[in-house]
Amino acid sequence: MKGIQRVFDVLYGPRHLWLTLAFVTLVVFSCRKKDNDETYPTIQIEIPTQGRIYYFGNDISIQASIQDEKQLKSIEVAITDRQGNKFLETASYSPTQNTFDLNLSIRHNDLYLTGGTYYVRIRASDGENEQFAFREIQLIEAPRRIENLFIVRNTGGSCSVDSLSGSSFLPYFQFAHEYFGGGINARSNQLVICSNHPGDLQTFLYPEFETVNAPFPPSNDVITAFHHDQQNRCFYWGTMSGAIWKTDVLGTRLFSSTNAGRITSIASSPQHVVASSENVNQQFVSAIRADNGIMETTLTIDWQIIGIVNLSSESNRILLLGNQSNTSRFAWLNLSTSAINEVFNFYETSPVISVCDATGNDFYVVHSTGIARYVNTMSSFSISNFQHAEKLVYDEIGNSLWAVGEQTLTQLDAVGETVVQSYQVTGLQDFWIKYNK
Repeated sequence: MKGIQRVFDVLYGPRHLWLTLAFVTLVVFSCRKKDNDETYPTIQIEIPTQGRIYYFGNDISIQASIQDEKQLKSIEVAITDRQGNKFLETASYSPTQNTFDLNLSIRHNDLYLTGGTYYVRIRASDGENEQFAFREIQLIEAPRRIENLFIVRNTGGSCSVDSLSGSSFLPYFQFAHEYFGGGINARSNQLVICSNHPGDLQTFLYPEFETVNAPFPPSNDVITAFHHDQQNRCFYWGTMSGAIWKTDVLGTRLFSSTNAGRITSIASSPQHVVASSENVNQQFVSAIRADNGIMETTLTIDWQIIGIVNLSSESNRILLLGNQSNTSRFAWLNLSTSAINEVFNFYETSPVISVCDATGNDFYVVHSTGIARYVNTMSSFSISNFQHAEKLVYDEIGNSLWAVGEQTLTQLDAVGETVVQSYQVTGLQDFWIKYNK
């Protein structure tokens, strides 16, 4: 280096000392670049064993030995899928040595995690080199189960929501108005209840009853229809003016307006909200985009729609059920062509009182002659002539049917014929099922 300094002093003199320093810095940096760490850390996973199965609530024990030739800088442990998306808890460490013994547990506590193949992924870095190691595991999703059953009954100007425990009714909470509609969403744990006046809307988080700020804006409108969209975790309210409001954990807001009179029924598919409405002289059905509330079509019909059903195999059609001239009528609303097509399958012709979704392509209808179960997109149906109800609630876990009558709550088998149990309930209005997810 003295030789380098002498050359610069001769050529440039002391005024150019900064050039000397720059050159020396460049030489030193070049020397350091040659000393780069090119050795990757090593990771040896000891636990879990390959393919180990973990059920919901289990602890995933992880043990591994991690080493580096010089110095470990960071370590991350995560549970991932094949695409590298992270689930459950992630752990990070900043070692101070060149070896690290990893020992931790990650709880499988995601109630909604889909069962399947996942990976324990360990990432180790020495600051310049990054190494990964993987161990395949199987995670079993949490089983779906019933958390609570609720009976809603009017008590003379107010409403009581009681928990059904065995054969007893346990008071759960009081609603200071007459009941129009409500329910509990299993995924968001949001509970809503309202009379036919929007200002009476109450919404809570189950089970702590933490208030969710989701009131209707000031309105003189009247609620005339209610729908619980379980898949999209929200609730819809139809009104006398033709407006449709949407409630979720973010609040209550105007979703759309049909401008076609009083809303009589609402249903939803993954892509659409479908509503029937009426004014003094006409009936209408409207299809609305579920993502933005934009009206796609409104059609005039000459019969009364009682219920609307979305079947899982039908991506472009919604089933409309109602009455005309004291006879039931079934029709398809074709979302692709904006047309109504008649149903030519066999179905019960007595008037429709109410409609209930089941699973897949099955559904139930309360006819004036009894409860009908329609199977596989109406490929067949059976009817119980001795059961009548104002509303049906299908329990997909127990594969049973709850019939809400004027004073009687009855649990039936999936066919709708055999009575499992029955309760006498004064002022019975509704029945809610709260699942754990």
